[in-house]
This record gives sequence, C-alpha cells and structure tokens, in this order.
Amino acid sequence: MRTIRVTGKAILEVKPNQTQIILQMKGIEKEYIDVIKHTANDLDLVKKSLKKCGIDSDKISTKYLDIYEKTEYRKDDNGYAREYHIGFSYSHALSVIIGIDNKLLGKILYEASKLENTPSISIEYKVENPEKYKSELIDLAVKDAKRKAEVMAKASEVNLGKIMNISYSYSKIILHSNNYDLSVPKLLNCENSIDIDINPEKINVTDSISVVWEIE
Repeated sequence: MRTIRVTGKAILEVKPNQTQIILQMKGIEKEYIDVIKHTANDLDLVKKSLKKCGIDSDKISTKYLDIYEKTEYRKDDNGYAREYHIGFSYSHALSVIIGIDNKLLGKILYEASKLENTPSISIEYKVENPEKYKSELIDLAVKDAKRKAEVMAKASEVNLGKIMNISYSYSKIILHSNNYDLSVPKLLNCENSIDIDINPEKINVTDSISVVWEIE
C-alpha cells in the first residue's frame, strides 16, 4: 500500500484585548523579616495607589517574589578571604491586567511612578482565553494539508484515497506581545497624568498537523 504524508500549517493574526502592567520593585534589607515587611508594604502602597484609578485590590497579583542572601568576600584580621553577610536582596513584581485602554493605562503608570519604592514598569499585550483559537487553527491546518496533498497527487498522476493517519501534538497556545519597558524617571516629569498612545500590533499564532493519505 502506497501512502503520502503531508504536514499542514496554519497561522492566525489575533488582536490583543488585554494589557498586563508589571511593576517590579527591588531593594535590600539587613534582615530577612525586614524584606517580608517591606514587600508587604510595597503591595499595600500599590493597592492604595491604583485604587485611585478604579483598580480593585483583588485585581493586583504577585507575579513573582525572589529573595536571596547578598554576601561579599573580605579579608579578615588574619588576611584570609572570608564571605560576609551583607543582607537580603529582593525583587518583587506585581501585575495588574486591564483591557486595551490607553487613558486608564496612563493613569496607572502615573500613580505607579509616584510610589515610594519607585518600580520599573513594563507592559505586555495579551489575548484573553487563547485556547478558543485552537479549533480554528486545527481546521486551517487540515485544509492546508489536504490542499498540498491534492496538488502533489495531481502532479504525480495518482489519486488520493482514504485518510490512514492523523498526527497532532497538542501544545498550549500562548498569545502575548513582547514587553514594553518604560522609563520611570521620565514619567516622574509628568504633572498629573501620562498621555500615552499605544496601538498594539496583532499577535501571530501558528500550529501544524500531519495527515497520511492512501494513494491509488
């Protein structure tokens, strides 16, 4: 029995409908407990600040919290190099997701830029519920495989028979743009708001599927 295997590919351009704002705060404290207190205080201040923009506290989440001991090597009284404890360094990232709303985005960035522990700010455009595009991608990929198979069969002067096998490896769809890093010092120069105008580009998502036909 003769067969032909063809891989069909699909690509979709999807317009983002969410904006993820990431506020990253860093610092160093002498004691570990002070880091915990400081990060808790950072979260409280962010919640109070963004409440002015109409953002409820339950919309603000911790993206990550990294804490590690900071040390340095110095010579002791005998001239030997020893590792000394300096403190605990931390990186605390908070996240809030809104729709595509430049006016609200500008308000959030302005309020965030006034925080005591000035954060580095980045934004990322995303698509809500990306898995709903999976069926459309599979449909397009199968149609692409069939089209290619028909062209190849015609060129080879054979006929396509029944489908013998379909090979598909499921993978989670991730739809997000690259990060946009913003300069906090420049934001601080604004008087009472930030005039921002960003039109996020569409995000490409791809998938593929292999189909085996019998040929006659």
